[in-house]
Amino acid sequence: MEKDRNYRHELKFEIPYGEYVAMQKRLRLIMKPDPHVGEDGRYRIRSIYFDNNGDKALREKINGIAKREKFRIRYYNDDFSFITLEKKIKVNDLPWDYNRAFGGMSMGSSGDGTIVVCFLVMIVSFVVLKFIKPKG
Repeated sequence: MEKDRNYRHELKFEIPYGEYVAMQKRLRLIMKPDPHVGEDGRYRIRSIYFDNNGDKALREKINGIAKREKFRIRYYNDDFSFITLEKKIKVNDLPWDYNRAFGGMSMGSSGDGTIVVCFLVMIVSFVVLKFIKPKG
């Protein structure tokens, strides 16, 4: 694994709504809200995922390939003034994102010199309630 990349552990769980409300109240006591959330404590994320015409990213995920990558465009709260083009890399289930921000609808380079031909395969929209744990 490359040492200059900041891989992270992600744990995602589906929980009943009642548990969500109770957990939200408990987390507010010990953690700060993410600085990017709105007045309601949430923000909307929209992601547009791409794959090649052979569905390479999908096939690698289904087949459990240890090192894989995919591309997406992401923006927040329906604000098109800040959009990121992301190359998501997973190595042994540890994700790492390479981001290149660009404003408006102009496209930027992926940053690493790679030319990739991609096709739109999925649009995902979700709302996030996010907290930040203080260090220590």
